[in-house]
Amino acid sequence: RLTDDAATAETLRNYRLAFRPQSVPLALSWLPEDEAQLTALLGAADGAGVHLSGPSGCGKSLMAHRLAIALSDQGHPVILVAGKDVADSWRDTVRREIGLLVDGRPDEILGALRKAQRPLALVVDGVNEIRGDRKDAVRGVLAMARRYEAVLIVTDQTAAGDAFAGLSPIEVPQPSLN
Repeated sequence: RLTDDAATAETLRNYRLAFRPQSVPLALSWLPEDEAQLTALLGAADGAGVHLSGPSGCGKSLMAHRLAIALSDQGHPVILVAGKDVADSWRDTVRREIGLLVDGRPDEILGALRKAQRPLALVVDGVNEIRGDRKDAVRGVLAMARRYEAVLIVTDQTAAGDAFAGLSPIEVPQPSLN
C-alpha cells in the first residue's frame, strides 16, 4: 500500500502521462523562428506565467502546448482549457477537462494537486474566445490561477495590457516564410 505522499505522486504522474498524448504532437509542430525565441518562451514561465498574444494563425496555441509540455516534463501537472470550451462555471470546466484525461476522476486529481509540491500549470488557450464579457473572462482566468496557485499560460489575440499584469508578455508575429 502506498503512503499518502507516494499515492499523491503516483496520481499526478499518471495524470501527467495522460496529458502528454494530447499536447506532444502540437508542441512538436511549433517551429521557433530561432533558438532565441524558444529560449525566451521557456524562460518566460519561470515567474507567474506567460501571456502570448498575436493574430489568428501565428502559432500561439502551438507555443502554449510547447510550454505546457516543458512544464509537465519539470513535474508540473497541467490543465489545458480551450477558451471556446469554457462553460458558465470555471469549476465545471476544469473538472470536465480533467475527467476527459483520466476517466472521470477529477476529485482525485484535484485532491492530489492540493497536496502537490509542484504548482499547477493552467493553460487557457484563446481567452478572446471565451463567451461573454472579456472583463469577466479575465477575472475568471485570474481567479482560477489564484485558487490553484498556478503558473498561468494564456493565449489571446489582444495584447496583455493591465489585465494580465505580472505575466511575461510575448507578442507573436506571423511566422516568416524563411
